[in-house]
Amino acid sequence: MSQPLTKKWLDQLKTPKGGYDKKTLKMLGIDWPPPKGWRKELLKRHGQPVPKRVYRKKAKKGRPALNNPDSPFWKKKRKSLKGVKKYEDFLQTEYWAAVRLKVFRRDKFTCQVCGSKKEIQAHHMTYSIYKKEHLNLSQLMTLCQSCHYEWHCIS
Repeated sequence: MSQPLTKKWLDQLKTPKGGYDKKTLKMLGIDWPPPKGWRKELLKRHGQPVPKRVYRKKAKKGRPALNNPDSPFWKKKRKSLKGVKKYEDFLQTEYWAAVRLKVFRRDKFTCQVCGSKKEIQAHHMTYSIYKKEHLNLSQLMTLCQSCHYEWHCIS
């Protein structure tokens, strides 16, 4: 073999059907039928890095693209903000319910101050993102009711 042994070179030796023939395996020093894991062993023997298999999560059908601020999901939810002027009314919109749920999921439904899972609420760290929360979720956090009251110095 004049060429260095690499995964790319091994792939070039494949037959048109995608396998290896007896002649090629004999040239590589592999018995027929080839044992399980022979490619990895061959690459290790020649000091080449063994490529790791990458498993990608498949996108679930029918799930909205919550991470994409331009997705139809967020556009639909933002329509519920039309005509909302008071903060109390804002807290009742579909949009806020979706943002709140996303923050709760991120924080695993746990208060970020005391670790409680009871009476959780979403807290704005700054109101500069008001009505644009889905663009900057890092400005929101999950707090339990008592920590939220403490945060705002409400007794």
